[in-house]
Amino acid sequence: MERISKDKSRQWGINQGADRKHDKNTESETQQILLISNKASEEIVGGCRRKIKNEEETDKNKKLDKFRDRHRNHSRLLRVEVDENDYEEQSPPKLHKDLEASIRILEMENKSLLEHNIALRESTEMMKGEINNFCQQQIIFKETVEKIEKEKESLQRKNKSLHKCLSYLSKTINLFMEQNRKQQESKLSLEDTIKMILEANHDTGGVDETSQQEKASKGTIRNLERENERLQDYASALEKSIKEIIEVLEESNHNIIQSEEIIEGLKISESAHEDTVKALLKSSENQQEKEASLKLRIEELEEEGARHEELMRNTENTVKMLMEENDRYQNTEAALQEVARKCEEDSERYKDSHLCIICLTEESQMVFRPCRHLLTCPNCSKSLLHCPLCRQQIVEKLQVYKQ
Repeated sequence: MERISKDKSRQWGINQGADRKHDKNTESETQQILLISNKASEEIVGGCRRKIKNEEETDKNKKLDKFRDRHRNHSRLLRVEVDENDYEEQSPPKLHKDLEASIRILEMENKSLLEHNIALRESTEMMKGEINNFCQQQIIFKETVEKIEKEKESLQRKNKSLHKCLSYLSKTINLFMEQNRKQQESKLSLEDTIKMILEANHDTGGVDETSQQEKASKGTIRNLERENERLQDYASALEKSIKEIIEVLEESNHNIIQSEEIIEGLKISESAHEDTVKALLKSSENQQEKEASLKLRIEELEEEGARHEELMRNTENTVKMLMEENDRYQNTEAALQEVARKCEEDSERYKDSHLCIICLTEESQMVFRPCRHLLTCPNCSKSLLHCPLCRQQIVEKLQVYKQ
Protein backbone atom coordinates (compact mmCIF):
# COMPACT_ATOMS: atom_id res chain seq x y z
CA MET A 1 0.00 0.00 0.00
CA GLU A 2 2.83 2.34 0.89
CA ARG A 3 4.49 1.60 -2.47
CA ILE A 4 1.23 2.26 -4.31
CA SER A 5 0.81 5.53 -2.48
CA LYS A 6 4.41 6.45 -3.29
CA ASP A 7 3.85 5.62 -6.96
CA LYS A 8 0.66 7.64 -6.99
CA SER A 9 2.32 10.56 -5.29
CA ARG A 10 5.28 10.32 -7.67
CA GLN A 11 2.91 10.19 -10.65
CA TRP A 12 0.96 13.07 -9.21
CA GLY A 13 4.19 15.03 -8.77
CA ILE A 14 5.19 14.27 -12.34
CA ASN A 15 1.78 15.38 -13.53
CA GLN A 16 2.06 18.52 -11.44
CA GLY A 17 5.51 19.20 -12.92
CA ALA A 18 4.17 18.64 -16.40
CA ASP A 19 1.20 20.89 -15.61
CA ARG A 20 3.59 23.53 -14.33
CA LYS A 21 5.72 23.26 -17.45
CA HIS A 22 2.56 23.40 -19.52
CA ASP A 23 1.37 26.37 -17.49
CA LYS A 24 4.72 28.07 -17.98
CA ASN A 25 4.66 27.31 -21.70
CA THR A 26 1.04 28.47 -21.93
CA GLU A 27 1.85 31.57 -19.95
CA SER A 28 4.84 32.33 -22.16
CA GLU A 29 2.78 31.64 -25.29
CA THR A 30 0.01 33.82 -23.94
CA GLN A 31 2.45 36.61 -23.20
CA GLN A 32 3.95 36.25 -26.69
CA ILE A 33 0.48 36.27 -28.25
CA LEU A 34 -0.42 39.33 -26.19
CA LEU A 35 2.78 41.06 -27.20
CA ILE A 36 2.29 40.14 -30.87
CA SER A 37 -1.37 41.14 -30.87
CA ASN A 38 -0.62 44.39 -29.03
CA LYS A 39 2.18 45.09 -31.44
CA ALA A 40 -0.02 44.26 -34.44
CA SER A 41 -2.87 46.39 -33.12
CA GLU A 42 -0.47 49.24 -32.40
CA GLU A 43 0.97 48.89 -35.91
CA ILE A 44 -2.51 48.86 -37.47
CA VAL A 45 -3.69 51.83 -35.42
CA GLY A 46 -0.40 53.60 -36.06
CA GLY A 47 -0.69 52.87 -39.78
CA CYS A 48 -4.23 54.24 -39.85
CA ARG A 49 -3.17 57.34 -37.99
CA ARG A 50 -0.11 57.80 -40.19
CA LYS A 51 -2.23 57.47 -43.34
CA ILE A 52 -4.81 59.88 -42.01
CA LYS A 53 -2.08 62.29 -40.93
CA ASN A 54 -0.32 62.01 -44.29
CA GLU A 55 -3.57 62.65 -46.11
CA GLU A 56 -4.36 65.51 -43.78
CA GLU A 57 -0.92 67.08 -44.22
CA THR A 58 -1.29 67.05 -48.02
CA ASP A 59 -5.01 67.57 -48.64
CA LYS A 60 -6.66 68.40 -45.32
CA ASN A 61 -6.63 72.20 -45.60
CA LYS A 62 -7.78 72.22 -49.22
CA LYS A 63 -10.44 69.60 -48.70
CA LEU A 64 -11.74 71.20 -45.53
CA ASP A 65 -11.87 74.67 -47.09
CA LYS A 66 -13.63 73.41 -50.22
CA PHE A 67 -15.90 71.20 -48.19
CA ARG A 68 -16.88 74.06 -45.86
CA ASP A 69 -17.30 76.64 -48.63
CA ARG A 70 -19.34 74.47 -50.98
CA HIS A 71 -21.34 72.44 -48.52
CA ARG A 72 -21.99 74.73 -45.59
CA ASN A 73 -25.75 74.75 -46.26
CA HIS A 74 -25.79 71.02 -46.85
CA SER A 75 -23.76 70.52 -43.70
CA ARG A 76 -26.37 72.45 -41.72
CA LEU A 77 -29.11 70.26 -43.16
CA LEU A 78 -27.24 67.04 -42.59
CA ARG A 79 -25.56 68.27 -39.38
CA VAL A 80 -22.18 67.16 -40.68
CA GLU A 81 -19.43 69.17 -39.02
CA VAL A 82 -15.86 68.47 -40.01
CA ASP A 83 -13.23 70.02 -37.81
CA GLU A 84 -9.51 69.70 -37.86
CA ASN A 85 -9.40 68.69 -34.20
CA ASP A 86 -12.06 65.96 -34.25
CA TYR A 87 -11.27 64.71 -37.76
CA GLU A 88 -9.10 61.94 -36.34
CA GLU A 89 -11.48 61.22 -33.47
CA GLN A 90 -14.46 60.38 -35.67
CA SER A 91 -15.29 56.72 -35.77
CA PRO A 92 -15.04 55.05 -39.21
CA PRO A 93 -18.82 54.30 -39.45
CA LYS A 94 -19.74 57.93 -38.69
CA LEU A 95 -17.09 59.24 -41.07
CA HIS A 96 -18.31 56.79 -43.69
CA LYS A 97 -21.90 58.02 -43.27
CA ASP A 98 -20.78 61.65 -43.52
CA LEU A 99 -18.77 60.90 -46.64
CA GLU A 100 -21.71 59.04 -48.19
CA ALA A 101 -23.95 62.04 -47.47
CA SER A 102 -21.39 64.36 -49.08
CA ILE A 103 -21.17 62.06 -52.11
CA ARG A 104 -24.97 62.08 -52.47
CA ILE A 105 -24.99 65.88 -52.27
CA LEU A 106 -22.29 66.11 -54.94
CA GLU A 107 -24.19 63.68 -57.18
CA MET A 108 -27.41 65.73 -56.85
CA GLU A 109 -25.52 68.96 -57.57
CA ASN A 110 -23.83 67.41 -60.60
CA LYS A 111 -27.21 66.14 -61.86
CA SER A 112 -28.80 69.60 -61.46
CA LEU A 113 -25.88 71.19 -63.32
CA LEU A 114 -26.24 68.72 -66.18
CA GLU A 115 -30.00 69.41 -66.38
CA HIS A 116 -29.33 73.16 -66.39
CA ASN A 117 -26.78 72.69 -69.18
CA ILE A 118 -29.27 70.66 -71.26
CA ALA A 119 -31.99 73.31 -70.73
CA LEU A 120 -29.63 76.09 -71.84
CA ARG A 121 -28.67 74.18 -74.97
CA GLU A 122 -32.34 73.55 -75.81
CA SER A 123 -33.12 77.25 -75.28
CA THR A 124 -30.24 78.21 -77.59
CA GLU A 125 -31.45 75.80 -80.27
CA MET A 126 -35.01 77.15 -79.99
CA MET A 127 -33.75 80.73 -80.35
CA LYS A 128 -31.73 79.77 -83.43
CA GLY A 129 -34.81 78.09 -84.93
CA GLU A 130 -36.95 81.19 -84.29
CA ILE A 131 -34.34 83.42 -85.92
CA ASN A 132 -34.20 81.14 -88.97
CA ASN A 133 -38.02 81.16 -89.20
CA PHE A 134 -38.12 84.96 -89.01
CA CYS A 135 -35.44 85.24 -91.68
CA GLN A 136 -37.39 82.90 -93.95
CA GLN A 137 -40.59 84.88 -93.32
CA GLN A 138 -38.74 88.07 -94.16
CA ILE A 139 -37.56 86.53 -97.44
CA ILE A 140 -41.16 85.44 -98.20
CA PHE A 141 -42.42 88.98 -97.43
CA LYS A 142 -39.89 90.50 -99.78
CA GLU A 143 -40.78 88.05 -102.54
CA THR A 144 -44.51 88.75 -102.01
CA VAL A 145 -43.95 92.52 -102.15
CA GLU A 146 -41.91 92.19 -105.34
CA LYS A 147 -44.60 89.99 -106.90
CA ILE A 148 -47.39 92.43 -105.98
CA GLU A 149 -45.37 95.37 -107.29
CA LYS A 150 -44.90 93.53 -110.58
CA GLU A 151 -48.66 92.84 -110.74
CA LYS A 152 -49.29 96.50 -109.98
CA GLU A 153 -46.98 97.58 -112.79
CA SER A 154 -48.69 95.18 -115.21
CA LEU A 155 -52.11 96.52 -114.14
CA GLN A 156 -50.89 100.07 -114.62
CA ARG A 157 -49.61 99.21 -118.10
CA LYS A 158 -52.92 97.51 -118.90
CA ASN A 159 -54.78 100.54 -117.54
CA LYS A 160 -52.76 102.85 -119.78
CA SER A 161 -53.51 100.72 -122.83
CA LEU A 162 -57.20 100.68 -121.90
CA HIS A 163 -57.16 104.45 -121.52
CA LYS A 164 -55.61 104.76 -124.98
CA CYS A 165 -58.21 102.41 -126.41
CA LEU A 166 -60.98 104.35 -124.68
CA SER A 167 -59.65 107.63 -126.06
CA TYR A 168 -59.47 106.15 -129.55
CA LEU A 169 -63.03 104.82 -129.27
CA SER A 170 -64.25 108.16 -127.98
CA LYS A 171 -62.68 109.90 -130.96
CA THR A 172 -64.22 107.32 -133.32
CA ILE A 173 -67.68 107.82 -131.76
CA ASN A 174 -67.31 111.56 -132.09
CA LEU A 175 -66.43 111.14 -135.77
CA PHE A 176 -69.42 108.87 -136.32
CA MET A 177 -71.68 111.31 -134.53
CA GLU A 178 -70.33 114.14 -136.67
CA GLN A 179 -70.94 112.09 -139.83
CA ASN A 180 -74.43 111.21 -138.63
CA ARG A 181 -75.17 114.84 -137.96
CA LYS A 182 -73.91 115.77 -141.42
CA GLN A 183 -76.03 113.02 -142.99
CA GLN A 184 -79.06 114.26 -141.09
CA GLU A 185 -78.36 117.73 -142.34
CA SER A 186 -77.92 116.36 -145.89
CA LYS A 187 -81.18 114.44 -145.55
CA LEU A 188 -83.00 117.54 -144.38
CA SER A 189 -81.49 119.63 -147.14
CA LEU A 190 -82.50 116.96 -149.70
CA GLU A 191 -86.01 116.85 -148.35
CA ASP A 192 -86.21 120.64 -148.58
CA THR A 193 -84.79 120.52 -152.09
CA ILE A 194 -87.32 117.84 -153.11
CA LYS A 195 -90.16 119.89 -151.68
CA MET A 196 -88.98 122.96 -153.54
CA ILE A 197 -88.63 120.98 -156.78
CA LEU A 198 -92.08 119.48 -156.35
CA GLU A 199 -93.60 122.86 -155.75
CA ALA A 200 -91.81 124.31 -158.75
CA ASN A 201 -92.86 121.43 -161.00
CA HIS A 202 -96.36 121.61 -159.75
CA ASP A 203 -96.46 125.26 -160.73
CA THR A 204 -94.96 124.62 -164.16
CA GLY A 205 -96.84 121.42 -164.85
CA GLY A 206 -93.87 118.99 -165.34
CA VAL A 207 -95.41 116.03 -163.62
CA ASP A 208 -93.28 113.27 -165.12
CA GLU A 209 -90.00 114.93 -164.37
CA THR A 210 -91.23 115.72 -160.91
CA SER A 211 -92.16 112.15 -160.24
CA GLN A 212 -88.80 110.96 -161.49
CA GLN A 213 -86.94 113.44 -159.36
CA GLU A 214 -89.12 112.52 -156.41
CA LYS A 215 -88.29 108.83 -156.87
CA ALA A 216 -84.61 109.61 -157.14
CA SER A 217 -84.80 111.77 -154.05
CA LYS A 218 -86.66 109.07 -152.11
CA GLY A 219 -84.05 106.48 -153.13
CA THR A 220 -81.32 108.80 -151.94
CA ILE A 221 -83.20 109.36 -148.68
CA ARG A 222 -83.64 105.62 -148.15
CA ASN A 223 -79.93 105.12 -148.74
CA LEU A 224 -79.17 107.85 -146.29
CA GLU A 225 -81.56 106.33 -143.75
CA ARG A 226 -79.97 102.90 -144.15
CA GLU A 227 -76.53 104.46 -143.77
CA ASN A 228 -77.77 106.35 -140.76
CA GLU A 229 -79.14 103.14 -139.19
CA ARG A 230 -75.86 101.38 -139.86
CA LEU A 231 -73.98 104.25 -138.27
CA GLN A 232 -76.32 104.21 -135.27
CA ASP A 233 -75.81 100.45 -134.84
CA TYR A 234 -72.07 100.95 -135.05
CA ALA A 235 -72.30 103.81 -132.57
CA SER A 236 -74.35 101.62 -130.20
CA ALA A 237 -71.74 98.87 -130.49
CA LEU A 238 -69.04 101.42 -129.83
CA GLU A 239 -70.90 102.75 -126.80
CA LYS A 240 -71.31 99.20 -125.51
CA SER A 241 -67.59 98.58 -126.02
CA ILE A 242 -66.83 101.86 -124.28
CA LYS A 243 -69.01 100.83 -121.33
CA GLU A 244 -67.22 97.49 -121.13
CA ILE A 245 -63.87 99.24 -121.35
CA ILE A 246 -64.95 101.66 -118.63
CA GLU A 247 -66.01 98.72 -116.43
CA VAL A 248 -62.67 97.04 -117.08
CA LEU A 249 -60.90 100.30 -116.30
CA GLU A 250 -62.88 100.72 -113.09
CA GLU A 251 -62.08 97.14 -112.10
CA SER A 252 -58.45 97.72 -113.01
CA ASN A 253 -58.39 100.91 -110.97
CA HIS A 254 -60.00 99.03 -108.08
CA ASN A 255 -57.39 96.29 -108.38
CA ILE A 256 -54.64 98.89 -108.52
CA ILE A 257 -56.03 100.56 -105.40
CA GLN A 258 -56.22 97.18 -103.67
CA SER A 259 -52.69 96.38 -104.80
CA GLU A 260 -51.48 99.71 -103.46
CA GLU A 261 -53.26 99.04 -100.17
CA ILE A 262 -51.79 95.52 -100.02
CA ILE A 263 -48.34 96.87 -100.86
CA GLU A 264 -48.71 99.55 -98.21
CA GLY A 265 -49.83 96.95 -95.67
CA LEU A 266 -46.99 94.67 -96.70
CA LYS A 267 -44.54 97.52 -96.38
CA ILE A 268 -45.88 98.23 -92.89
CA SER A 269 -45.71 94.51 -92.09
CA GLU A 270 -42.24 94.34 -93.58
CA SER A 271 -41.17 97.32 -91.52
CA ALA A 272 -42.60 95.72 -88.39
CA HIS A 273 -41.06 92.44 -89.44
CA GLU A 274 -37.70 94.12 -89.95
CA ASP A 275 -38.02 95.66 -86.49
CA THR A 276 -38.86 92.21 -85.14
CA VAL A 277 -35.94 90.68 -87.02
CA LYS A 278 -33.63 93.41 -85.71
CA ALA A 279 -34.91 92.78 -82.21
CA LEU A 280 -34.42 89.06 -82.73
CA LEU A 281 -30.94 89.60 -84.11
CA LYS A 282 -30.15 91.78 -81.14
CA SER A 283 -31.66 89.14 -78.89
CA SER A 284 -29.63 86.56 -80.80
CA GLU A 285 -26.48 88.56 -80.18
CA ASN A 286 -27.41 88.81 -76.52
CA GLN A 287 -28.21 85.11 -76.59
CA GLN A 288 -24.85 84.40 -78.19
CA GLU A 289 -23.13 86.47 -75.53
CA LYS A 290 -25.20 84.67 -72.92
CA GLU A 291 -24.38 81.37 -74.59
CA ALA A 292 -20.68 82.23 -74.53
CA SER A 293 -20.91 83.11 -70.85
CA LEU A 294 -22.91 79.96 -70.29
CA LYS A 295 -20.28 77.94 -72.12
CA LEU A 296 -17.68 79.41 -69.81
CA ARG A 297 -19.93 78.66 -66.86
CA ILE A 298 -20.50 75.13 -68.19
CA GLU A 299 -16.76 74.64 -68.54
CA GLU A 300 -16.32 75.90 -65.00
CA LEU A 301 -19.09 73.58 -63.86
CA GLU A 302 -17.52 70.68 -65.75
CA GLU A 303 -14.19 71.44 -64.11
CA GLU A 304 -15.95 71.68 -60.77
CA GLY A 305 -17.75 68.42 -61.55
CA ALA A 306 -14.40 66.83 -62.40
CA ARG A 307 -13.04 68.11 -59.10
CA HIS A 308 -16.13 66.75 -57.38
CA GLU A 309 -15.65 63.40 -59.09
CA GLU A 310 -12.01 63.41 -58.04
CA LEU A 311 -13.08 64.30 -54.52
CA MET A 312 -15.67 61.53 -54.68
CA ARG A 313 -13.06 59.04 -55.85
CA ASN A 314 -10.68 60.17 -53.13
CA THR A 315 -13.51 60.00 -50.62
CA GLU A 316 -14.51 56.54 -51.79
CA ASN A 317 -10.91 55.41 -51.59
CA THR A 318 -10.63 56.93 -48.13
CA VAL A 319 -13.88 55.28 -47.07
CA LYS A 320 -12.73 51.98 -48.54
CA MET A 321 -9.39 52.28 -46.77
CA LEU A 322 -11.11 53.22 -43.51
CA MET A 323 -13.52 50.33 -43.87
CA GLU A 324 -10.62 47.96 -44.48
CA GLU A 325 -8.79 49.43 -41.49
CA ASN A 326 -12.01 49.12 -39.50
CA ASP A 327 -12.35 45.49 -40.54
CA ARG A 328 -8.74 44.85 -39.56
CA TYR A 329 -9.35 46.73 -36.31
CA GLN A 330 -12.44 44.64 -35.60
CA ASN A 331 -10.55 41.46 -36.45
CA THR A 332 -7.72 42.57 -34.17
CA GLU A 333 -10.20 43.44 -31.45
CA ALA A 334 -11.81 40.01 -31.80
CA ALA A 335 -8.35 38.41 -31.64
CA LEU A 336 -7.53 40.49 -28.57
CA GLN A 337 -10.78 39.47 -26.92
CA GLU A 338 -9.97 35.83 -27.69
CA VAL A 339 -6.48 36.28 -26.24
CA ALA A 340 -7.94 37.98 -23.17
CA ARG A 341 -10.35 35.09 -22.74
CA LYS A 342 -7.49 32.61 -23.02
CA CYS A 343 -5.48 34.67 -20.55
CA GLU A 344 -8.35 34.57 -18.09
CA GLU A 345 -8.61 30.81 -18.53
CA ASP A 346 -4.85 30.44 -18.15
CA SER A 347 -4.95 32.68 -15.12
CA GLU A 348 -7.64 30.51 -13.59
CA ARG A 349 -5.61 27.42 -14.38
CA TYR A 350 -2.52 29.13 -13.00
CA LYS A 351 -4.33 29.94 -9.80
CA ASP A 352 -5.56 26.36 -9.54
CA SER A 353 -2.04 25.02 -10.20
CA HIS A 354 -0.58 27.12 -7.33
CA LEU A 355 -2.94 25.81 -4.68
CA CYS A 356 -1.74 23.60 -1.86
CA ILE A 357 -1.74 19.94 -2.94
CA ILE A 358 -3.00 18.87 0.47
CA CYS A 359 -5.80 21.25 1.44
CA LEU A 360 -6.45 22.53 -2.12
CA THR A 361 -7.63 25.87 -0.71
CA GLU A 362 -4.61 27.88 0.33
CA GLU A 363 -1.89 29.04 -2.00
CA SER A 364 1.40 27.15 -2.09
CA GLN A 365 4.06 29.20 -0.30
CA MET A 366 6.52 26.66 1.18
CA VAL A 367 9.68 25.60 -0.72
CA PHE A 368 11.40 22.42 0.45
CA ARG A 369 15.15 22.06 0.40
CA PRO A 370 17.12 20.46 -1.14
CA CYS A 371 14.54 19.49 -3.82
CA ARG A 372 13.10 23.08 -4.09
CA HIS A 373 9.54 21.96 -4.74
CA LEU A 374 6.75 24.49 -4.06
CA LEU A 375 3.77 22.34 -3.12
CA THR A 376 2.04 23.18 0.17
CA CYS A 377 0.80 26.01 2.28
CA PRO A 378 2.48 26.87 5.62
CA ASN A 379 -0.13 25.06 7.71
CA CYS A 380 0.01 21.80 5.77
CA SER A 381 3.84 21.79 5.62
CA LYS A 382 4.25 21.69 9.39
CA SER A 383 3.65 17.95 9.64
CA LEU A 384 5.67 16.97 6.56
CA LEU A 385 9.14 15.38 6.85
CA HIS A 386 9.53 14.30 3.24
CA CYS A 387 8.68 16.04 -0.02
CA PRO A 388 5.28 14.77 -1.29
CA LEU A 389 6.59 14.83 -4.86
CA CYS A 390 10.14 13.44 -4.82
CA ARG A 391 10.01 11.86 -1.33
CA GLN A 392 13.35 13.41 -0.37
CA GLN A 393 13.90 14.28 3.23
CA ILE A 394 13.14 17.87 3.98
CA VAL A 395 16.13 19.66 5.40
CA GLU A 396 14.75 23.17 5.39
CA LYS A 397 11.40 24.87 4.70
CA LEU A 398 11.33 28.35 3.16
CA GLN A 399 8.22 30.51 2.81
CA VAL A 400 7.99 32.56 -0.37
CA TYR A 401 5.83 35.60 -1.04
CA LYS A 402 4.44 37.11 -4.23
CA GLN A 403 4.97 40.73 -5.01
